[in-house]
Amino acid sequence: MKSKTLFCPICQKKSLKLKFKYTSKPDVEIDFKIDKSDYYREYYECKKCGHMCGKVNYDFSKFYDGEYTEITYGLGMQKTFDRLISLPKGSSDNEKRFKFISNFLNSFFLDKKAIEILDVGSGLGVFPWLVNKSNLKITALDPDKRNIEHIKKNIGVKTYNKDFFDLKTKKKFDIITFNKVIEHIINPEAMLKKSLKFLKKRSFLYVEVPDVKASQDGKNREEFTIEHFHVFSKDSLKILCKKLDLKCLKIESVIEPSGKYTIRSIFSIT
Repeated sequence: MKSKTLFCPICQKKSLKLKFKYTSKPDVEIDFKIDKSDYYREYYECKKCGHMCGKVNYDFSKFYDGEYTEITYGLGMQKTFDRLISLPKGSSDNEKRFKFISNFLNSFFLDKKAIEILDVGSGLGVFPWLVNKSNLKITALDPDKRNIEHIKKNIGVKTYNKDFFDLKTKKKFDIITFNKVIEHIINPEAMLKKSLKFLKKRSFLYVEVPDVKASQDGKNREEFTIEHFHVFSKDSLKILCKKLDLKCLKIESVIEPSGKYTIRSIFSIT
């Protein structure tokens, strides 16, 4: 990979400049068993919209069907889940996420318990657990069979054990949530576009992504690890959603209790 000016995948301007270069795995990165002699990747920054994107030669096509869970949690799924749902009040990323979404829904729906939520990329299911605990209807989607079995056992909500791009259903939802998901996709626009098929007329997307503000702390941050193809600015996220005729209703940059730099946003169909 040679350092050169490239087109931004979001705003399409020829304004990408090399920001970070990696010749070895950062300590914060999951060990994907890449040979040390083969490890090389770059992260670029768009000087127009502020978007950042990674360039890496690694095939993630089937990775989230099982390998990610295996490497990340191994046999400790239940232990990790129990720890996360037991975090003290105010110290949980998922708690803050749920509060942001719940406050928004209060202003748009007279009866929150009647709405239906689809959570894409549910992982261990901590967010669906919080939603279900509040007596709201949620369906969890994840491509990893072990995650889905874990969610059925511990939460008991409806599930889809599928890659989102393979989902086929006539079911429509009031809100679809993408919690730290679209940064893992080379073409996040395609994922958001597909989600529109499953939304009711008066409905919303919740999109949560890593924030480029993390770059102020240097390159060895979780936001810039190898599996993250994108790190967003508020402008680049708005541009992405505007391409799909989505209206930004709310967007904010936060530092989560875990220390992650994050953008939370709500978009509606215009």
